[in-house]
Amino acid sequence: MHREYINLWDQGTDLVENDQQPHNNEQFREYLAWNSRATCTRLQQQWTGVDYADIESSEDEDTVYDRSTREGRVVEAGPMFDRVVC
Repeated sequence: MHREYINLWDQGTDLVENDQQPHNNEQFREYLAWNSRATCTRLQQQWTGVDYADIESSEDEDTVYDRSTREGRVVEAGPMFDRVVC
């Protein structure tokens, strides 16, 4: 089922273009237009405490993140769930 894609992956270095010419603005705009269609680049709104409250805790509920949020402190890094939409 995936043989075609595996073959393309295996040929990856053979398929690289070695064009050393500098890009121009028109080509760059074309690339940006393609990239925005081919990738997920839109983020949803920031999560709130209500959003986090709906998440089931892991078995280990005594992590630094869990203790900090229970004490009401804002934590810089936390679990990220489906924050990118396509």
